[in-house]
Amino acid sequence: MNKKIIIAIMLVALLSSCGKHRKGDSSQPSSHADSSYVMDEKASSEHFDKVQAYATTADNLVAKVRATITLGDDKLSTNGTIKMRKGKGIQISLVDPVLGILEFGKLVFTESEVIVIVRVKKQYGRVPYSQVSFLHRANITFNSLQALFWHELFQPGVAMPDPKAFVFAPDKDNVNVMLADDMLSYLFITDASGLITKTEITGTQDKRYRLWFDYADFSDFSRKRFPKDMRLSFTDGSRTTSIRLELNSLKNNPDWELSTTIPDGYEKIDFEKIFNNLMMK
Repeated sequence: MNKKIIIAIMLVALLSSCGKHRKGDSSQPSSHADSSYVMDEKASSEHFDKVQAYATTADNLVAKVRATITLGDDKLSTNGTIKMRKGKGIQISLVDPVLGILEFGKLVFTESEVIVIVRVKKQYGRVPYSQVSFLHRANITFNSLQALFWHELFQPGVAMPDPKAFVFAPDKDNVNVMLADDMLSYLFITDASGLITKTEITGTQDKRYRLWFDYADFSDFSRKRFPKDMRLSFTDGSRTTSIRLELNSLKNNPDWELSTTIPDGYEKIDFEKIFNNLMMK
């Protein structure tokens, strides 16, 4: 498959392929622990405070990024930048893997919508979160999405998480922080100090559908420990797609603007159609 096509898929796979239902193996392992012991209210509150203490106080994050996608047998890496501003947006720009200079495409999450720009096809998609099937099905709004990228605990539909909404259960050297409703279960795996090492969203009834973030390579950022290695994965039971973001040169830099402008002459097209077209060699 053409390398440019794979990079284009990198931009839209998160938003397109995970919304498709397929029959497949439902035996994908989950990290949920079946713990018979649950912390009491005092211990739960104390651990909640530990988790919250790791949340960065920075309002901006600007970093260089090495992005690697694994999609079936195809795997490719390219460079780019990631820019995040709390309460405003997340912007990931990738450069052409061959030339290494020109911007190849862009993925933007704003407070109200998701934007994908694929320059090689002169196409773009622009839809509210409610029209991105998996995000809608997983009850992922901008607040939840930015919490995943900012490495924070979140409670869907709530601006500030309530410690009483979660269940805290020790699991070997970790503490599992859990939340569930009729459709989905949320798991935050933390170490004893409260540092989140993994966040997972799983279908309560159909466990084939999972989305999870793995966090590693923690370093100091604005006086907090922040993961420089983030791996976003999702599966529908038959295929797992993984997007790895390796960050470096992290800065709390406010000197940038969220770019939501679509270039002249670009064709507006829905995410699924973009994905299907890009899959063609």
